[in-house]
Amino acid sequence: KYIEAKQKLESSGFQSQKMPIYSSNVPVGVVVRTVPFNTSADRNSIVQVYVSKGSAPAIVPETKNLPKSEAVESLELAGFRVQVVSKYSSSPQNRVINSNPKAGESVPQGSLIELTVSLGIEPDPVPDLIGLSEIDALNQISDLGLSYIITEEETSLSSEDGIVLNQSPSSGSSVPEGSTITITVGRFRDTSSDTGGVSR
Repeated sequence: KYIEAKQKLESSGFQSQKMPIYSSNVPVGVVVRTVPFNTSADRNSIVQVYVSKGSAPAIVPETKNLPKSEAVESLELAGFRVQVVSKYSSSPQNRVINSNPKAGESVPQGSLIELTVSLGIEPDPVPDLIGLSEIDALNQISDLGLSYIITEEETSLSSEDGIVLNQSPSSGSSVPEGSTITITVGRFRDTSSDTGGVSR
């Protein structure tokens, strides 16, 4: 530390002059070097004590909307460390949403830059459609921005006519926006009047 170096110099009969400099490998406040060093000097002469100010500042480059790999490479080439955090967003998947510190800020080289990278649009949980009427099921599917395919299945129960009997994917599954949901809708067929052939 500078105070310790100053006290040591003064006790040896020298004056000290503090000279702050940037250093990427010496902590802030720690002496980097002295001038003169390891040589004889007149008593009461001035010894320059170079003290670390830490790493030199650098400008955080713009990374917004870049692919994650390009953004990380850009920051590392600028002398920064990188931590990636992912979140769902409307930005394209694997693209940078923002950085902290922000682009254009001046921070010491070697600082940690946090990149927030998009996971894309958050998947929608598929609702439970079984037991709903066909129209209600289709309304729910459309409201979620999903597509649908309707298949039909004959049923002998009038209560199942126009009712969703099955679905794929199952309820609770997570699917991206625009995915297709297949529902199977019951179509009642009255079999009570069916007569078999009579053999003679």
